[in-house]
Amino acid sequence: PRPKPHQKPHQLRNMAMLALTFSFSQSTMSGHMTISPLVAERLGFSRLTTVPVAAVDAGSMISAGIVGWLMQRHGRKCGLVFGEACGLAACCVCGAALYARSFAALAAGGFLLGFWCASSYYVRFIAGEVVSGRFKGRAVSWVLVGSSVCASVGPVIATATSSVFPVEFLAFYGIAGVLGAVSILLALALRLGPSGEGAGDDGGED
Repeated sequence: PRPKPHQKPHQLRNMAMLALTFSFSQSTMSGHMTISPLVAERLGFSRLTTVPVAAVDAGSMISAGIVGWLMQRHGRKCGLVFGEACGLAACCVCGAALYARSFAALAAGGFLLGFWCASSYYVRFIAGEVVSGRFKGRAVSWVLVGSSVCASVGPVIATATSSVFPVEFLAFYGIAGVLGAVSILLALALRLGPSGEGAGDDGGED
């Protein structure tokens, strides 16, 4: 069916996918920020426990311009996939850091997580682009509310799965890696126009 005059094609489908990707990233960030100081302390770096968290902020600041350039040059989807791919790599690095008991690798993984964090924050703006004018405020609100709820889930998952494997907290980064991979698939499935709006040439709203 064709969309109604006041609706953009695929707006509900796109908005749901964007909300999920943002929620996955926020769950991962909150979980990492909860457990990485504990890991750093247990590795013997009690005075540097905030470094893996600060690394996320550093990565986010450095990559924000890169992600923005990618989105402007190659489209919103490209920037999202780039950030999510960095997030997937970050989870692998952090998992390897736990296994190898490497503080430097843990900080490096946090830095890469910052790339995912930076790209995910663009979701708020893309959510306003993929829906018609009357729904813009509501779309952004739904994305933010959903991510806020899911942000509290990250630490819960981290603590609940802390002893699943012999290496403490390894399961969390495994789960986060799966979320990163799913986020990539969701981003690739988005139907966006050249500037981020819902595509208008391939059918109606899902």
